[in-house]
Amino acid sequence: MGRRGPAPAPTQLKLLKGTQPSRVNTREPRPLGGPPVQPPWLSEHAAEEWAHVAPHLEAMGTLTDADTTALAVYCESVARWRRLCDLAVKSPPVTTKDGAIRKNPIYSQVRDAANEVRVMAREFGLTPSARSGIRVDVHHHDDSARLLTGG
Repeated sequence: MGRRGPAPAPTQLKLLKGTQPSRVNTREPRPLGGPPVQPPWLSEHAAEEWAHVAPHLEAMGTLTDADTTALAVYCESVARWRRLCDLAVKSPPVTTKDGAIRKNPIYSQVRDAANEVRVMAREFGLTPSARSGIRVDVHHHDDSARLLTGG
């Protein structure tokens, strides 16, 4: 039987949130430093998402080279969701032989892809609810702005 309950928050997010020191694992394994390098095999939309989100994650201090595959999965999930949304917009209503309108199956695929994106986004603190408890001091915020603007 696996773990029960919600996945534990990453230590960096706990520290940013101001979690009680006794609830932070100080012996957590730490990956090598350095930001991840965008894999060359990402699809076009996934590469766009990587370029958009990686600087934010680096600024929050929640991204390392060990996260390359997980971030690539997130980015490809976003790309798949975007492609499915484009298909849904272009898809006509589904009708039966007797003329009744039925739910287009593409809508279920869009919903499933959106759920996958949401789950992956939470892993990186990319949703409002995942960030809701994070408290950032002015110095960290200033550093984030500097990193995002390249200044």
